[in-house]
Amino acid sequence: MISPPDPDALLVALVLCPGAYSRNRFFELYARPEASAVRRRASLVRSIVVELAHVDPLRRGRIVSIDRGDDGGPGQLTYVVSSLGMRRSTSLSQLELSIIRYAVSRRVGTTEGLDAADDTRERIETALCKLSPELADSARKTLENALFEDEVDEFVLNDVPCDEQDGRTDMCVFCKIVEKTIPAKVLFEDDDVFAFHDLNPVAPVHVLVIPKKHIVGLGDAAPEDALVLGKLLIAARRVAEETGIAHSGFRTVVNNGSQAGQSVFHLHVHVIGGRAMAWPPG
Repeated sequence: MISPPDPDALLVALVLCPGAYSRNRFFELYARPEASAVRRRASLVRSIVVELAHVDPLRRGRIVSIDRGDDGGPGQLTYVVSSLGMRRSTSLSQLELSIIRYAVSRRVGTTEGLDAADDTRERIETALCKLSPELADSARKTLENALFEDEVDEFVLNDVPCDEQDGRTDMCVFCKIVEKTIPAKVLFEDDDVFAFHDLNPVAPVHVLVIPKKHIVGLGDAAPEDALVLGKLLIAARRVAEETGIAHSGFRTVVNNGSQAGQSVFHLHVHVIGGRAMAWPPG
């Protein structure tokens, strides 16, 4: 039984050097409720870094304002990504702000709008020291040699919070994947459904199946969507067959609403398999 790491250490590792806690090595850890909460925050922070440090300046986000909070409490970051027509306001801890400041600086050489602080790296390294010695050393090497490597520009394909979408397809990441304006590792598609590999898998096989029509969630599906809803499940079976998990068993998951874990507000079915799973899910 692996001991749960310090939450601050895990947050820094998952954002800046995610290989330190890969899912293939630490499935048991990822099943822990306390780790799930940190993973959600890490996903949010990484998505912000990607948007503020995009390699293409035309697609890079711009800081609108930062309210740093009082006495070390949470701050509020507001920024826009003009190319996506997106504006996001997010409450962040001081550590999360430091992670963003550090990562943006490493990626684009500037922290314009973030007011780089002298204690940024110290705060990050202090958190990493709470990892096991082996993992802390690996994490530090990752920080020194690279940041996100080539994955930074694709991380946006993950289930990152899109609380400002309001059902608008011009702001929907999955709609852009369907349109092929954002790349994805596609498994298959037809006239109605689109299947692609999740970039942040929770199992050896983790594929998302989505309708090409923009439906916010299962709770927003109309009676006339019955046919495409059925096609999503048939497509999920096809995913299992094509990835070799049909006979060993697989799980299909549809999250509806933020409290259920939905973070991209375009209906999607997770097809997960390739390892044993527990019940109930976290």
